[in-house]
Amino acid sequence: MKRLCVFFFSAAIVLSLTCCTIKSVDYLRTAKKATEGKEWINLTLSKDIYIGNEYKRTDPYQVYIHNDENNPFYVLYNTGAMCYTKVGKTELLIADNRNRELSIFLKDNNEDVFRQFVYETEQTVLNYLPFYFVGLPNKMWRDYTPMVDYINDTVANAMNCKEYVYSRNYKEFNNETGEFDVSLRKECHSWINIESHTLDSVAVFTIYDEEAPTRRYSDYFYVQSVDNEDKKTFFDSVFNFDNPSYIGYTRHTESFLPFSRTMGNAKDLNSNNLQFPLVSLSTGDTTSLANEEGWLLLDMWRFGCPGCDLGFRNLANEKDSLGYRILEHEGVKILSVNTNSDNIELLSEYAEAFRCADIIYHGKGLQTELYVNAFPSYFLISPDKQIIWRGNELGNYSELLKAKEEYDKTRITN
Repeated sequence: MKRLCVFFFSAAIVLSLTCCTIKSVDYLRTAKKATEGKEWINLTLSKDIYIGNEYKRTDPYQVYIHNDENNPFYVLYNTGAMCYTKVGKTELLIADNRNRELSIFLKDNNEDVFRQFVYETEQTVLNYLPFYFVGLPNKMWRDYTPMVDYINDTVANAMNCKEYVYSRNYKEFNNETGEFDVSLRKECHSWINIESHTLDSVAVFTIYDEEAPTRRYSDYFYVQSVDNEDKKTFFDSVFNFDNPSYIGYTRHTESFLPFSRTMGNAKDLNSNNLQFPLVSLSTGDTTSLANEEGWLLLDMWRFGCPGCDLGFRNLANEKDSLGYRILEHEGVKILSVNTNSDNIELLSEYAEAFRCADIIYHGKGLQTELYVNAFPSYFLISPDKQIIWRGNELGNYSELLKAKEEYDKTRITN
């Protein structure tokens, strides 16, 4: 009897996977019809961002795909951020006009930068729009082929559509335990026009609590237009970094992305974030950026962040080897602010592990005020409360201290 139960259970799993595969094949077949014979596919796209079910903002994008096996690439243009990003088989190029930064990353048999790009930047655009990317080579396009759970015949925007639904299970970070132990599921609904085979819109939901599921919007994409115009001449100009229009831009060729690409649309300091309450772990006193005098390094970190741990480890090593922290020796006060938890027990464990209680603060929610979405995030703040340098790693402090020195010279001259 037990063997029979195991057999039926195994058969059910196989049948379920087979059904998912068949539906996924249908999805791919439809996608290939939409892209077949088209060298260029250009999308005008908007992404509505939600927290829970509350609408927050809309990010406009232009998505350009060169669907050619000899020279395949795609370009994302974040209209609001004024930033072009081109991903090809061997290179990643970024022309960031708002922050006046140019970035060139060659693959060089190492995909770490490409993976970081997908994870840290426009991940939701790429993760949930695989429909138009099926023509790109697998080695370049790393995203999964959706294992479709089910298909509905429905109507969207007065058009007959097929609704493809697929989901993935995740573990979310738990502020109370300091571990990734909150189970949730991301569910994606894609509506595809039956006649034109074009994608109409995509809704992404986060599902909490399997027993009493709560479905919350994460993102909603809607495709405003699709065309097939050749953009080669245009992109030859945009990604020609010798173009005189790029004089004065900072250039990056490091093994990590420039900070402006991982922090979101960072705001300048204003009354809200200057007055944001920061609680010292060592004294229990509440302060703020406005109350602190002199040069400040705002180090925004969170639990479960390897880069944050490395930063603390480096500071601890400085105290052990030199007897002091280098930045404090240079007149910069460090405020290491945990932005997602006020759990004193967990904060104390970090302070003990890295001997850094004197610089640890908690300021839950500060990352929202500054639009930070990657950690660690460092801000060098001048005595007159201006952000003069920012980064996602400190390195040997040379860039940070150079920015401080140049700023001090400018103030003396003026």
